[in-house]
Amino acid sequence: MTSAADQRTARRDDRRAFRFSAGLAAAYMLYDEWNDCEILDLSSGGAAVETRQALMKNDALRLKVVNDGRTAFLDVRVAYSAGRRTGLVFDQGDRDGIEGFLTIVDDVLEARARFEVREHVKRHGMLRFPVRVAP
Repeated sequence: MTSAADQRTARRDDRRAFRFSAGLAAAYMLYDEWNDCEILDLSSGGAAVETRQALMKNDALRLKVVNDGRTAFLDVRVAYSAGRRTGLVFDQGDRDGIEGFLTIVDDVLEARARFEVREHVKRHGMLRFPVRVAP
């Protein structure tokens, strides 16, 4: 059996997980109604989203992301809410769901990065990276 102190430490460690910026359109279901949101950042344990409404801590939601005809759903819980910015915790019992969700998100972000590189090359020619020369 896990003590309350161990559970608090685990939650704190989950919040320290590496996060990456997303800026990704998504939707969440609350009370049988889909609402648009933006995924601001993600980690393996959760996401920060911006919603049009304030959500309540511990609300249970279903998060949805779509890419190229593929849709991923993930059950989440509101960990915190500060106005329209909301922290979501993934249901850690659904490892396959988390992996599928993050795979689709990764595909969207990768496609966006490829598009941005192509647009940059169209506008500015080849990519230029700073080169350091050792003295």
